[in-house]
Amino acid sequence: MAPADGFYDSGREYFTATVPPLPPGTYVVDWEAWNSNGIRSFNNLTTTITLRAPSSPAGSGGDNSSSPGTSLRYGPTPSAGTVRFTLVARPGSQGWATLHDVSGRLTARWLVTVPSSGLADWSWSARVAGGAPLPSGLYFLSLDIDGTVLKRRLVISH
Repeated sequence: MAPADGFYDSGREYFTATVPPLPPGTYVVDWEAWNSNGIRSFNNLTTTITLRAPSSPAGSGGDNSSSPGTSLRYGPTPSAGTVRFTLVARPGSQGWATLHDVSGRLTARWLVTVPSSGLADWSWSARVAGGAPLPSGLYFLSLDIDGTVLKRRLVISH
């Protein structure tokens, strides 16, 4: 088949994508591409990717603990709905994760136990105990696991 613009490019195109920190899972990525002659590509506008390990580097959404090997990943943030959390820690570790609003009120709390795999996953529907959606805003997550405290910011946006 001849190309739409009549010109053959290199025959193989490469790209690099940078995404925000994501928990392990399968994602469908929508994208757009143009060839070197400025003609939009209409083929393969989605790609499925599977992440088998946390993808964020140290920093916002990454590890800021003083305990080597302990990290917390979460996302999406901002989130309009379910937020997924992935904790990597020593197998058998146990602690509490809490979420507070900007006035310091407790919004959510989870008992976290790390299984023998060393990877604890949980999700939260961004709803309060009565089932109502949490108001849009900035929230603060704190995870105290075997004496290591990890702190993160989470944005809910409906």
